[in-house]
Amino acid sequence: MVTRTKQLKKPSKLGRFLFRMPIFLYRIGLGWLFGQRLLMLTHKGRKSGKDRHDVIEVVSSEPESGVYYVTAAWGEKADWWLNLQAHPNCTVDVGRKHFAAIARQTPAEQAEEVLLRYVRKHPVAIRELSTFMGFEVDGSEEQYRQLARQLIIVALTPQ
Repeated sequence: MVTRTKQLKKPSKLGRFLFRMPIFLYRIGLGWLFGQRLLMLTHKGRKSGKDRHDVIEVVSSEPESGVYYVTAAWGEKADWWLNLQAHPNCTVDVGRKHFAAIARQTPAEQAEEVLLRYVRKHPVAIRELSTFMGFEVDGSEEQYRQLARQLIIVALTPQ
């Protein structure tokens, strides 16, 4: 069973600044430096209605359909996830692509397969990210399936 060893806390002011640095790179046209590994999500604030920006790691993508999958490291309280629940229409910048998308939470069975693709492609990164998010995972496929059921994995589908 996957156990949560700690609750992830919101970053400090310095941490928030560092997490937001990639947004600056996207805004000045250098988002392509991240390749397909990070994307910039532009979404509407659930209360303000103003545009909000977040750079998020891509968990997986489907080149044929253009769908990108991301996960909310801060769980169901992640601001961008709360905003997308209120306003699922968004825009995505990834590599040199820019497109309008609709965001939906991925069903549990599909989330498992999405996360397993990430595990196979980035085995070291998933161990580090799991620890960062506060999960203790033994590295087995079954544990990663359990982890996928605890995470919010969002599909960003082009419109």
